[in-house]
Amino acid sequence: TDPANVGICLDVDWVYRGGQDPLALIKAAGARVRDVHLRTSRQRVWLEELGPGDVDYVVVAKGLAAIPFTGTYTVELAYEKGTTRTRTVEEDLRRSRAFVRRTFGL
Repeated sequence: TDPANVGICLDVDWVYRGGQDPLALIKAAGARVRDVHLRTSRQRVWLEELGPGDVDYVVVAKGLAAIPFTGTYTVELAYEKGTTRTRTVEEDLRRSRAFVRRTFGL
């Protein structure tokens, strides 16, 4: 199919949790990547904010820049058993947005 007609939303953490390499999928999908969901886990437990963790988002950012990605970045905060919560969701979103700006150059 024509990439102009069929795109994907790439959930980086679920790609990682599924045992796949997010960078390899970014390279393979190329222009089909239209939205990127960003969430952080450490030792496979979701953190309360987006930041350094199991997935190297600096590498992901370079891979997206290479395709070049012009889509949407979606910060997806989620909590599961084992997630330590110390702040409000508003503060977690503020800190996550700052991480996205620094890491992806937005």
